Amino acid sequence: MIEPELASADARFSPDGKWAAFTSREAGTNEIFVRPSEGGEKIRVSTAGGKYATWGKGGREITYVAPDDYLMSVPITAGKTLEVGTPERLFQTCSGAHTLRGIEMFYDVALDGRFLVNCAASGAGPAEIHVILGWQPQ
Repeated sequence: MIEPELASADARFSPDGKWAAFTSREAGTNEIFVRPSEGGEKIRVSTAGGKYATWGKGGREITYVAPDDYLMSVPITAGKTLEVGTPERLFQTCSGAHTLRGIEMFYDVALDGRFLVNCAASGAGPAEIHVILGWQPQ
């Protein structure tokens, strides 16, 4: 069980339910961490700040938004322990506050690696949907 003081509104369980990715401000800035869902030591994933962590590619990656609004990807190898790779920039997202129905989460990742990003400002009227096909990382 994740201790309440370390949990956050944007905590997400891995697809197998064994790990939880979350944002913590215990170091003074938002950073992404992962820890076993049954408790144990947390592992830092972000290197220069981050929030809105989610799992992608069937639990083999964690994505999050860096302070400069770039979507970041970190390779993850999960076994008895968790190995965390180096964060890589994917693309810049919408800037500014990202709140949808009171939830601070504005993107999601499909199991095959496709992204859905909501760039509509809250209360700004009808939103547009843009689908990017054939996107390749920079």
